[in-house]
Amino acid sequence: MSSDTCKSSFDVDKVCNCLRKYNEDPNASSLDLYIEAYKELQKFFECLGTVFSFVTSDVESKINILETYRNDPKCNDDYVTLQSMMEYEAKHNLLRSEERPSGARTLLRLHRALAFISKFILEVSKLEDSAATGPAARTAYQATLAKYHPWVIRKTASLAMYGLPNREQLIVRAFGGEPGDDKDKLTQTMITLAELSETAYNITNKLYEDNNLLDLP
Repeated sequence: MSSDTCKSSFDVDKVCNCLRKYNEDPNASSLDLYIEAYKELQKFFECLGTVFSFVTSDVESKINILETYRNDPKCNDDYVTLQSMMEYEAKHNLLRSEERPSGARTLLRLHRALAFISKFILEVSKLEDSAATGPAARTAYQATLAKYHPWVIRKTASLAMYGLPNREQLIVRAFGGEPGDDKDKLTQTMITLAELSETAYNITNKLYEDNNLLDLP
């Protein structure tokens, strides 16, 4: 992949706005806002190429499953919030169904990756422009997603991270910046994104924990 700015036009402000609204009411966690934020975050990783396939490989299919339920007139009202989704699927014995993908189970996989996203971006925000971002990615990965991945994926992911660009190149690719841009502003943008992502993760994690759903197979 070239070092040119990413063609998929990652919009960090859109993600932050979605997450900020999502975080406003922990008792009514909007599935639409979560999906919209994640669809935009997917572009961030697409900008960095196949190196993050361990995060992005199934994201599109998972988002499609959730959007299908949101657009289905038979059940869309039950998928307005994460709370209503969990209640509906528990009531109809759908949480562990092998015939129909569970929305709660599907979102749980996205939720786990959100922890990685938050930690990775926060670690990168602390680096100098010339610093490699691979070590930051490995640190974030080991603390989050690695716990759910088999050895083969962990090994592949760890090796792939050696191919990540340095901080300045990453910003140019993913954030649409240019070398020499206002570094303080870009750093603050990254910190804001990381903090909003962490808050959204914590809200969602508590919801899963309160409903005993963190171990959905």
